[in-house]
Amino acid sequence: MSVRECSAVKTTAYSLAQPVETGTVLQDSLKRKWVIGNAIGQGGFGRIYEVKLEGEKAYHYAAKIEPQENGPLFTEMHFYMRACSENAINSWKSSHSLKYLGIPRYISSRSINLNKTALRFLVMDRFSGDFESTLKNREISASGILEVSANVLSALEYMHSRDYAHADIKASNLLHLSSKQEVYLADFGLVHLFRSKGVHTVEKPDPKFRHNGTIEFCSRDAHTGLPPSRRGDLEILLFNLIHWLARSHLNAPQLHSTGLPWGYLISDPKLRALIWR
Repeated sequence: MSVRECSAVKTTAYSLAQPVETGTVLQDSLKRKWVIGNAIGQGGFGRIYEVKLEGEKAYHYAAKIEPQENGPLFTEMHFYMRACSENAINSWKSSHSLKYLGIPRYISSRSINLNKTALRFLVMDRFSGDFESTLKNREISASGILEVSANVLSALEYMHSRDYAHADIKASNLLHLSSKQEVYLADFGLVHLFRSKGVHTVEKPDPKFRHNGTIEFCSRDAHTGLPPSRRGDLEILLFNLIHWLARSHLNAPQLHSTGLPWGYLISDPKLRALIWR
């Protein structure tokens, strides 16, 4: 997993886990032992560490650790377990004639007690960077951005086939392994199960959930408090595409709202404060 920068994400009163010492061993639900390495970032409300299986030399994986009472990692873990098995991803790739699908595979997780604190941890592949850095460094052309968008669309198609909506698509949630165009959609702390056993959940707006996600790219539904949906994901991706293409121009400002018609509202602290009321 990469070190990622957050833009304007709606904040909730979740706590951050205390740092975990290098060399600490965590045992997962299959009794595999994972050795904690260096801290490599912080995502949302979780600390992220490089990890390796006990006995291995290289740290090929990353672990996100959060207090057990936090909701986002609970949600993310269950999405990974239900939708991101390597077999499920490979089956989708085979049936759709794809060489690559931008969905990270599920590796390991568990709820544990460490130093008298209840925690959850989730083990994932370790990524080398994110699309936000690629944009910032102007390492991609407009045609490359369109290719990235098509790859994100494929990832969303897979998620939607598993009855989940993402709700927080943005450049810092798109991770690289090697190719700049091959991105992996990550950070599933806001995913929503919109259908269960073939029955679509009833959509009702809830003021508590207004503006959930990243404010620059929120769908219109999210602004009213409706739950995440397939149409919302497509709208969020479209807003991101407008933003990414605007940033790809020579000398374009590298701001979180570049290219978006409502950018002046987002950049004004007083107007921004009104949104959260």
